[in-house]
Amino acid sequence: MVEPSGYAASSGGRKPRRFRFRPGGACTIGIAVHPERVEAVRADLDLNVLDTCEVPFGRSDQEALMAAVGEACERLVPDIRGVGSARAVPPLAGVGVSLPGIVDEERGLLTEAPNLLLDEIPLEVFSNAVRCEGPALFENEANAAALAESWAAVSDRRESLAFVSVSEGVGVGVMLEGSLYRGARYRAGEFGHVPIPGARRRCNCGSIGCWERYASQTALLRLWNARRPDLDGLVSAVNTGQVRAARVVRAYAAHFAMGLRNVIRCLDAPTVVIGGPVSALGEPLVEAIRTALGTSPMESPPPRVTLSRLGTHAAALGAAVLPWWRRFPCVSP
Repeated sequence: MVEPSGYAASSGGRKPRRFRFRPGGACTIGIAVHPERVEAVRADLDLNVLDTCEVPFGRSDQEALMAAVGEACERLVPDIRGVGSARAVPPLAGVGVSLPGIVDEERGLLTEAPNLLLDEIPLEVFSNAVRCEGPALFENEANAAALAESWAAVSDRRESLAFVSVSEGVGVGVMLEGSLYRGARYRAGEFGHVPIPGARRRCNCGSIGCWERYASQTALLRLWNARRPDLDGLVSAVNTGQVRAARVVRAYAAHFAMGLRNVIRCLDAPTVVIGGPVSALGEPLVEAIRTALGTSPMESPPPRVTLSRLGTHAAALGAAVLPWWRRFPCVSP
């Protein structure tokens, strides 16, 4: 599990020996629950993806959701147990689950998950669905992704950042000097449900004008092709320089910047990280958002806006880091 990694500076006597976790010494499974699909990854200690799978399910169907969670986990576990594969796979050290809603640890509930069209699901139900040895660990999707982003930044794990997780919804994970901020009732970072100026669309949460109705992956694809939403097609069009695709990204970035201003003004984080499936658009998206933010005195100088190191698997890798973070909250791999 550990290996030597050189020596620390001497404080007067013999130099102390450093050790680090060996990346291939163990692995974890991260399960990310999204509306209508469950994504799972198996990752090593450096958050390298060793295997991945995806299982669809019907929205608002709790039984189907739990079956999908169980299937996704089972697809990745057999290789670990040596069933049907001769590949050498490191031992499983735990399972984490990221959820698109409020993870209330005190009550043991997933609550306020409007995009699932479900509410008040006991976390124990998810634990039973995972079907792996040892307890599963749970966290809000954006919080988990923010943790993994900080974990991956081995050179500066004390940085403060706002991780904007964009998929079917929008959430913000907040890291303050290397520590996750959840809020008094686990509701910190719910900027996706803060209204933006002039917005009139009704959100799944019941409110009108929520930021996520204009900044989610669903909103982006509605701009691109409402009848045939296709993120890969949009990415390809952007990369080949299609004029309409660039126009769509600029229009989306304008709405994105409206809500991002709330994040910047409230948190004053030096770094804003954008993660989730929309990060596949790459630098054209980031540049459009930077331009849309403009030079308002309230955002000047602007924070560093960047794409996640974790790619499109941010939520699942966030779940995968939970077993390590809960055991070693102050240790980097």
